[in-house]
Amino acid sequence: MKNKILSIAGLDPSGGAGVLVDFEVAREHGYYCYSAVTSLTSQNSKQVVGVYPVEAKVLKETLSVLFEEGEISGLKLGLLPRARLAEVVRDFVLNSQIKPVVCDPVLNASDGTALVAKEMLNFYKTEIFPLADVVTYNVMEAEIFTGLNIEHLEELVARLSNFSSRFVIKGGHYQKHRAMDFIYDNGNFTSISLPVLEKEVRGTGCAYSTSLLCFLLRGQDFMEAAKSAKNYVYEKIKNSQKLGQGIYQFVWG
Repeated sequence: MKNKILSIAGLDPSGGAGVLVDFEVAREHGYYCYSAVTSLTSQNSKQVVGVYPVEAKVLKETLSVLFEEGEISGLKLGLLPRARLAEVVRDFVLNSQIKPVVCDPVLNASDGTALVAKEMLNFYKTEIFPLADVVTYNVMEAEIFTGLNIEHLEELVARLSNFSSRFVIKGGHYQKHRAMDFIYDNGNFTSISLPVLEKEVRGTGCAYSTSLLCFLLRGQDFMEAAKSAKNYVYEKIKNSQKLGQGIYQFVWG
């Protein structure tokens, strides 16, 4: 089977985010998803109570044996909790030459729990983002990486362009009642929007970035893939349910 991608991300045992979401999104797009887990979490739909990065040796070994399978068409980078693990991922991206690479720089869980060490902010900027074909930020992440509020949009975009040549800022309520995405492609900047859905849903960043990767692999250009991924996640949010006692989650099948 040639339609295979690899997700390098965290494991949420409740299935609301991370590699389990990536697998389901890839499956719905017609791709099989290998998974290299960077971090185990103790969490449910309400809260995160523990974050446990895997050993660098385990991650390196996992990536090696999956690469031996061959025919991996693209990479999705999710949660990278520590620089030592990120170094393993950086080296793998460089050595494997798998393209495209979509990076979703996860910093916090839906409940606000920090998932990465502070050292990762600079490591992302200098080591990971330059290797990615596309970086997908949410508004909070874009603000943290630049030190600017989304209201200073022009300067914020300019700073992000120093890290990567293509990126998306997802889901900002930049206009009332509209869910805005801002798309930057090698100096060209535009936005797309849909009506705001009044639902708090887990795993939207994971689903968006994996969907974007799949649309790129289908041959869509970046702008078209960004729009397609937004529409895909929008429909998944519409159909999301409260499977537990906390935040809404995607429903599969």
